[in-house]
Amino acid sequence: MNEIALDGIRVLDFANHHAELAGRVLAGLGAEVICVEPTGGSPSRQRAPLHPGDHSRSLWWETVAVGK
Repeated sequence: MNEIALDGIRVLDFANHHAELAGRVLAGLGAEVICVEPTGGSPSRQRAPLHPGDHSRSLWWETVAVGK
């Protein structure tokens, strides 16, 4: 079975909260994903659940932003 590899592909990620996980999937497949956020950052940076020791860190954001 062939593996999907997106090495050499660059993706601009303008996704809102409805589709931001797609960028992580593409990054996991080897694409270079560049996250483009609105001024002030993505609202998902404050989305729950928050880190128990640092409420300024969103565990959601840290999960979906991997590889971007």
